[in-house]
Amino acid sequence: MKTKTSPLALLTLILLIISCSNNEEQQKKEMTIDTKIKDSIVVNKGPIINIEDSIAQKQIVLCLKDSSNTYEGMKLKLGNIYNEKLIEVINKNKLQAIGAPMAWQSMQKDIYFFEAGIPVNKEPLKLGKGMYLKSTQADSAILAHFWGPLDQTKAAYDAISESLVDKKKTKISSYEIYRGSQFTDLNSDPFKQQTDIVVTYNSTKK
Repeated sequence: MKTKTSPLALLTLILLIISCSNNEEQQKKEMTIDTKIKDSIVVNKGPIINIEDSIAQKQIVLCLKDSSNTYEGMKLKLGNIYNEKLIEVINKNKLQAIGAPMAWQSMQKDIYFFEAGIPVNKEPLKLGKGMYLKSTQADSAILAHFWGPLDQTKAAYDAISESLVDKKKTKISSYEIYRGSQFTDLNSDPFKQQTDIVVTYNSTKK
């Protein structure tokens, strides 16, 4: 004997099947969204540092001092000094820039103080306002090739300090040389921009 299915029961069954199908589709969408969110998470990576023994070059450097309350402010000011102020004086004096931009930095009471400079082939006849010449000597040095954000250079300085302790040497000075587009393109990938950190030391054995 066959059991007859009422129209109401049949309609309920159809609605139940549609509902289950919709739930499965929704779960698939949620899983896809979750996967995309997980895939979009950026894992922070640390800087790349290579250290070697070197000899600092003897150079004449055209410099200008400034300061900033923030790291970002310092980057903007350095870019302006390198790309406009120093270049203007170099061109007016018909000098040649013979090296990458460089800087001496220090921090006092949360304020960044810095000297920004560009090595030139000779002394200019006329300096710009606030500008002066600084000389680097041909001293023994430890050189750290650094790729990464400039506010993470502490790791390189710490590694150099450890090397100086191992060598039983005393630091004379330190400065940075910017060999990438750190200050011509402020949106450039910092991990593709090379900064050389030079720490000179007394080569006389104690």
